[in-house]
Amino acid sequence: MGAHHGGMSAWVPITHEMRALLQRLGGRALERFDTFGFGDRRESAVALMLAGAAPLVGMAIMDWDAGATLAVLLVNLLIGISDDLVRIAVAMRRSGTAFRERAEDEFVWPVAHALARGEKTVYAKFLPSAAQIESGSTQSPTWLAAGLAYLVGGFTAFMLTGPGSPLGSGEHLVLGTLPNLGLSLAFGLLHGLNRHPHWRQAGSVRLQTVATTAYFTAIIGGIVFFAIMTPSLAPAQAWGLVWMAGISTLGYGAWRLLALQRLHYTARWLKRSLRRMGVATPR
Repeated sequence: MGAHHGGMSAWVPITHEMRALLQRLGGRALERFDTFGFGDRRESAVALMLAGAAPLVGMAIMDWDAGATLAVLLVNLLIGISDDLVRIAVAMRRSGTAFRERAEDEFVWPVAHALARGEKTVYAKFLPSAAQIESGSTQSPTWLAAGLAYLVGGFTAFMLTGPGSPLGSGEHLVLGTLPNLGLSLAFGLLHGLNRHPHWRQAGSVRLQTVATTAYFTAIIGGIVFFAIMTPSLAPAQAWGLVWMAGISTLGYGAWRLLALQRLHYTARWLKRSLRRMGVATPR
């Protein structure tokens, strides 16, 4: 398929082979999107926004100090990553197809979105080839990103708690993480009762999102770490750090919701396109 990308540009023409592969894989991608993909992506984005909102509410209403607010935010983000990894593990134990389904989605949706916009090229830097799709391998650095998030985010959260914290006592950690932990457990219980029987397949979706969430967590954790290691950090700067981390997390969650609406538009176009070609699609 030649998607990878010698030369100076990662934008490549959409070839007949790509269109044929889209036609072959599109129906399965749509079925995943309709049964669990849309709902699971929305659930993950809401959890991200809650991760940023809960500590800011605690700061504004309950007068939390800067250390507590930042520690809660980082732990909330790590809870979300842990939820991602649990879903991936469950999906792999059940079927072992999550990696191949992720690779299919990472091909189908970029190509379909480009065609839906009337474009003749697609950004191919992370576009898997036909061989990679068959083997279930992509260039998404899932495990490296998750490990980095736990290392940087976890260590920084640890430094922000207890009597030695440079930004306050770091109290209220349990209270501040209860909303995210409760959301994760509630959805797990709901899905576990088979009211959402496709949940065990949703690991393919989390494989697509966990790396970006993990890198985001590592970046926020790294910024906070270097800031608190600065001896001259003033209280006003500490609160600026709190607002930066909280608003960035809320903004990232909102961006994920907006991206989901774009994906929904692409799914409608793909369904119409496949039906015109006589390919069976979900209703």
